[in-house]
Amino acid sequence: MVASRAASVLWSRRTSEAASKSSHRENRASRSITTMVAKSYQPPPLGSVRVQRHGLAVRRFAVRRFAVRVQRHGFARHTRLTMALAEFKLQHSLRVRWAEVDPQNIVFNPHYLMYFDVAITEYWRAIGLSYPTGFSQYGADTVVVKATLEYKAPARFDDELIVAVRCARIGRTSLRMLAEIARDGATLTEVEVVYVIVTEDGHQPMPVPQALVAAIKAYELQAPQ
Repeated sequence: MVASRAASVLWSRRTSEAASKSSHRENRASRSITTMVAKSYQPPPLGSVRVQRHGLAVRRFAVRRFAVRVQRHGFARHTRLTMALAEFKLQHSLRVRWAEVDPQNIVFNPHYLMYFDVAITEYWRAIGLSYPTGFSQYGADTVVVKATLEYKAPARFDDELIVAVRCARIGRTSLRMLAEIARDGATLTEVEVVYVIVTEDGHQPMPVPQALVAAIKAYELQAPQ
């Protein structure tokens, strides 16, 4: 009986040692496979379901990709804004004065029309028909029939603004003028103003003088409609 017990104990030890060696070999193989997978692993693209199933490194990769996309988007947006301003030949610079700021510490909204009025005066001067003498020589004057402003961001005290103006359309008796008020290349306000050409004495609609049409077409970077 003693010999039987000794044989049983010996067999149990050998079985345990064999199982331990087998487990050790399996662990080594598992670590080897894991190392190979880790070395060959390429992070999935942003938005893939696999991103949520892997570790912190993948999440960091996704964040870096997202940051790059934001930076690229910002650059593209700035480029589009710069290109939009490039369509305007007349770009008049002015600085926001203290009297133009309201209690919210931003430019009071009616002043943007005043900025446009300053720039359109420079536009008439640039095409060689200073207002009002350039119009009165043809017995003509202008009246505003439509003014639309779209505010995108506020201007503040001491900001240096660019007010860009161009003629978008020449009608039989009207002119459609567009303007962008910008700061550092970013548009703050978009302006649309429609003028009707009227007689100087009776303020009755009259055809746009051909000299005015020719001056506008010769000046503009893009031919008005």
